[in-house]
Amino acid sequence: MSATHLKALREYVANVLDYDPTNPTYQSQVDRLLNEADRRICTEKLYTFAQKTRDIKVYADKPVTVTINSGGRLTGAAGTFEDWMEGHIISIGGVEYQIAWVESDTQAYLTTEPATASAQAATVLQRWVYLPQDCVQVVSLSKRSLAITPTNPGHLMPITQYEDEWHNLPLGETGLPEMWVPGNPVGVDAPRIGVSLSTLSSAGEGSRTVEVAVVYERGGIVSAISDVQSITMSTSQKLQLTPVSALPATRGLYRLIYLRAPQHGLDDFRIAQFHTSGIKVRIDPTSTTPVTIKASLTHLQSESYYLEDRLVAPTGVADRLRLYPRQSETMTLQLRYLRDHQPMVEDNDTSIVPVAHRMIIAYRALYEVLVKHNNPSLAELYKKRYDLGLLQLESRYLSQPSRRLVKGFMSPSGAPAGPFRRRKLVRL
Repeated sequence: MSATHLKALREYVANVLDYDPTNPTYQSQVDRLLNEADRRICTEKLYTFAQKTRDIKVYADKPVTVTINSGGRLTGAAGTFEDWMEGHIISIGGVEYQIAWVESDTQAYLTTEPATASAQAATVLQRWVYLPQDCVQVVSLSKRSLAITPTNPGHLMPITQYEDEWHNLPLGETGLPEMWVPGNPVGVDAPRIGVSLSTLSSAGEGSRTVEVAVVYERGGIVSAISDVQSITMSTSQKLQLTPVSALPATRGLYRLIYLRAPQHGLDDFRIAQFHTSGIKVRIDPTSTTPVTIKASLTHLQSESYYLEDRLVAPTGVADRLRLYPRQSETMTLQLRYLRDHQPMVEDNDTSIVPVAHRMIIAYRALYEVLVKHNNPSLAELYKKRYDLGLLQLESRYLSQPSRRLVKGFMSPSGAPAGPFRRRKLVRL
């Protein structure tokens, strides 16, 4: 089979079943089964093709002088606040607060209001490192270097929360990070609607129907998607969005706008742009100003907009970790992780599974469909094809073999070998 994109996989399933109704509901069910099979393959084991490498910048503690105002608003001199500080900790007078929103380099808001309102010496701390939202499992975290640096270790050793608590590793210790500890995930609630839709007069926009969705974003964490709204416009109308209300500055929630137009060949959501400037829309938390969106028929069907950022199925939750000791200088770490599954939505979308093994996605989906069609004998045939294809995939692309406890096998230290043994932590 030469083509293995979503449409080709769907047609293969229809050909085997000899059943291909022009029914969008049935087609979407087959697509869901194909995506579920693809998700299971890509996220259950550490395949090399499903891993991703990303640089993460971590920041040293920054001493600042701030003035505390009512409503949790902090002000400071030029350059006091930076974008990375959103969602992180600021210690004021020995009490720790969380920065919700950095409005400018001279003004920021806290999630809670301090009791004292005056000028204070403070320190901004990056205690937690937030992981990308498509991170399913951390494979490695390291500090890479272009030169040989024997006193500057590359790979950071992972330890569990239990080991962290057992050895009482101090939260305030700083230096060169040598270990990392997983933390509890944090999330952002989804908007119900977020914006209201209206139109303005314009010429040559084209008759079209557009669907609009909103997500909240705070500190790089994107919420789940809002309810989808649809609007039909004539060729003399352009799209205008108005935030339904001003959000509290202490929440620090930006609004991101996404568009799709299934009737015009744009099945997946893509980031919206301002009508005049073409800049991606990101609405400040407290803003209620209407914005005009670039959504003409020509734009929606253009190749450039087709290549814009797509909505990566956000869950609203991101994992995080803590470095030990916390970084005493600003540095860049290299994170390698197992990434989450990106669903195939449009007909020419492809899986990250290598092309030579991509048919196992169809085999797994066919097994599920044939079970529903009460054809167990044929279902078992495709189940065997799937199992064989999965073994071939594992032998070529699995980055490490499955870990097993072997009865009677002991390590040189006398402790049982396997994934459940407890490491000894040495304090330096």
